Formats: sequence, structure tokens, C-alpha cells
Amino acid sequence: MPPWKRCATKCSASSGLSETDKETVVAVDAGLVELLVCPDCRGAVEYKDRRSLIICTECGLHYPVRDGIPVMLVDEATRPGRRPPRDGAS
Repeated sequence: MPPWKRCATKCSASSGLSETDKETVVAVDAGLVELLVCPDCRGAVEYKDRRSLIICTECGLHYPVRDGIPVMLVDEATRPGRRPPRDGAS
């Protein structure tokens, strides 16, 4: 069985985890993180599992990880110490 199916099966099983906890079970593959670079400055990145973030070691942008998938879009990234913009805020 492919790893992604095992995770999906494990996450969907009745394990007593809430929906939020199930999202954090899925981790980004270390081999994938080695291939990623910051789309803004082309710097190296590191994965922070507990925070579900990919962080650029050069410019400091924080990229979210959703359902185990890094969202490597500059528009989705945040800078440390800044809150992401809320919907409808200008």
C-alpha cells in the first residue's frame, strides 16, 4: 500500500482524534523538504513539524503546510511576528 494511502487510512480511522488533530498527523516527507527552495529568494528552507510551517532560512518567510502539502506561494507566506491578513481586511 502506498504511504499516502496508509496515512489516509490511519487518519480516517476512529482514533479518538479531533479533525484538527488529524490534520497534524500528516507530516511532510524529509526528501521533499530537501528539494524545496523559497520561491521569493531561492534560499534553503526547513520544516517545522509542530508548527506545520516551512521556513526560509534566508529571508524568513513562513509558508503554511496544509494536509501535509507545503503551500509554497509567496502570497500565502507570512513574515515572523506578523499575523496573516484576515478575509475582508484591507
